[in-house]
Amino acid sequence: MAMRLSAPARFALRAVALGLALFGLLRLPWVDRTLIRGLIDLQTSLAHWYGAPIVTTVAIDSSCSGTDVMALCLGITLTYPVRARWRWLGAAGGMALILVLNTIRIGTLLAAAASAPAAFNPLHEFVWPAILAACVLAYVWQWMRVADRHQSMAPSSGDSSDWRRSLRRFGWTSAALLGLHFAAAPWLMNSAASDIASRWTAHAAALVLSAMRVTASSNGPFLYTARGAFVVTGECLLTPLLPLVLAALVTIPMQRLQRAAWAVALLPMFFALGVLRVLVLAVPAEIIAQPLPLMHGFFQMVLALALLYTAAWITRDRRGAVVPRWVGAVSAAAVAAAVLGPTLGRIDVWIVAHLTPIVPHGLTSLMLPNDPQGVLLLMPAYQIGLLIGLWVALRAERKVRAMAIGVILLVITEVCCLIAVGHWIAWTSGVPHALILRAWSISVPVALAWAVFMSGETGERVGSPAYLNFWDGVGREFPDLGGAASTAMYFEDESRLIREHIPDLASCRLFKTDLWDEARNTRIMQWASSQGARIYGIDISEPTLRMARAEFRDVTPGFVVSDVRRIPFADGSFDAIYSMGTVEHFEETDAAVREMARVLRPGGRMILGVPNRRDPFLRPLLVAGLYACGLYDYGYEKSYSRASLKAMLEQAGMTVTAETGILFIPGWLRMLDLLCHTSCRPLTPLTRAMVWPFAAVSRHAPWLRRHGYLLASVGVKR
Repeated sequence: MAMRLSAPARFALRAVALGLALFGLLRLPWVDRTLIRGLIDLQTSLAHWYGAPIVTTVAIDSSCSGTDVMALCLGITLTYPVRARWRWLGAAGGMALILVLNTIRIGTLLAAAASAPAAFNPLHEFVWPAILAACVLAYVWQWMRVADRHQSMAPSSGDSSDWRRSLRRFGWTSAALLGLHFAAAPWLMNSAASDIASRWTAHAAALVLSAMRVTASSNGPFLYTARGAFVVTGECLLTPLLPLVLAALVTIPMQRLQRAAWAVALLPMFFALGVLRVLVLAVPAEIIAQPLPLMHGFFQMVLALALLYTAAWITRDRRGAVVPRWVGAVSAAAVAAAVLGPTLGRIDVWIVAHLTPIVPHGLTSLMLPNDPQGVLLLMPAYQIGLLIGLWVALRAERKVRAMAIGVILLVITEVCCLIAVGHWIAWTSGVPHALILRAWSISVPVALAWAVFMSGETGERVGSPAYLNFWDGVGREFPDLGGAASTAMYFEDESRLIREHIPDLASCRLFKTDLWDEARNTRIMQWASSQGARIYGIDISEPTLRMARAEFRDVTPGFVVSDVRRIPFADGSFDAIYSMGTVEHFEETDAAVREMARVLRPGGRMILGVPNRRDPFLRPLLVAGLYACGLYDYGYEKSYSRASLKAMLEQAGMTVTAETGILFIPGWLRMLDLLCHTSCRPLTPLTRAMVWPFAAVSRHAPWLRRHGYLLASVGVKR
């Protein structure tokens, strides 16, 4: 009788077989000469272009190619049981990641050989192989999760998240095109076509300046004005803005004729922008003393204007016109850059100067040696201006606390940048390429704005297909968290909370607003049922409800599929309501709390729990960052202060009688414990030991529970 292997075993065998076959193929001499050697030369030249020193004593050969992790990545992604499109996308993304990491690897090895030879062998033999393997395994693990989710969830259309899908497509496309741009930069900027474009731009700029009655002439790529001679290079013209515009052209929905018209106009438009940036030379010296930094940052400014317009366009549907909001955002950005930029730069330098005894080599000046572009000098003003401009464009003016958090994080990133650049100069005796610093200047405020300001603008409304599909997918795919040390702490806190505030539990009709805990987490309603309570509940996910119902052995609970914003029970149906971690996952939180109050009898009690905005371990900030990166598995989530939670209950007709909390534990530790519990069981003794002190403190210091990462307020219906 033939033995039939399980699906995971078949996948593992196919992945190992293909990985070994590819590893052997990549190690063949002719493959090494034709393919691997070419990739190494490409990565080495890129490392040199972006600042790595030339070291003649180091030979870069196949041992620096990363062929082992390439074979591992391809073996898994090309055999994983999902659609072919996802397999090829996963393989391409993995190869791109490996090439980028390997280029950085070569650059750091060359820098180590030049400045710290003793560190070369450990970096080469131990550190970088471990980093490559860990990054590729993390990528493959995350790719499999995303691929599984997209495989099982039917696509939705026509809902309010259409623009988000377009934005995600734009993000992936622009990332790919930007990668190609940075990889091809050493050749494109020195090509014959680039030289011709430089000559044409210089000549056209001279004509325009002459027409403006400014003394100017050109000779080849050189432009001569009263303020001096300037050379127009390929670096001046081949801006990263070009791949971003191409990505938008490919991904934004439009008619074919419109797309073709924009494609034809693309090169003339960028040529006109290249000429326009030179017109800064016509500005009198009394207004702009040093024109070169502004000239080199011209396309960076254009990109900021485009980003602000995009942010204003995103919020246009419910809240008004785009252009007035864009003009206001641009004005706010300009004022912030002019007023706050210099101060921010001085703060950055002051912090780095005081950190020098701890972290040597940090820059204590924004002036880089031999840097006429002044990219680092402009960074604080540009970043604070763009951040505040996005704050206005995204209509986040009420989020003053979020703005303060964003500025603090911006200062931290700028200080880290100064420290990193200082170490780069110390190790390589050169400065980082301007493209790297400009990419950093742009990406940091955009990432902060997305993580901090957009957190309150992404909840899905009642009946949204995307929202229903998401939670159905969670119900089908999410692993069971029962048995983890932090889950045991969660259950202990929940059961204590219910005992303290619902004393008559044995005769209580208890309603719960979601059934996630009953299916996958603490099983708190199973415990309440064992104490004599009659259990009712709803959940938006049918798979979650089905699993929760299966967890009840001796009783049949009153569970139905429904949304907490539309509870299918009559007024005054329940004696008590328990809602922990439900209402923060959508926009209409107030409406959901009013709906819960409707089905509660007069005098009945509601325990409402939400994430703590002032969590001492900064869990909301961690969640915002993970959610912005697509790594937070619970979807969109808001957080609340104790005052806002109390106000929400009182507006729903409740009298707040107690204010407490649960889970006084760092959010990252809870996440790490669950990750080890579901994916790496041998490490659970370590996380259990880390969780134990917090569980003990929570048990014996009740006043600390108020500061847990879930607030809990008790209200009595008037």
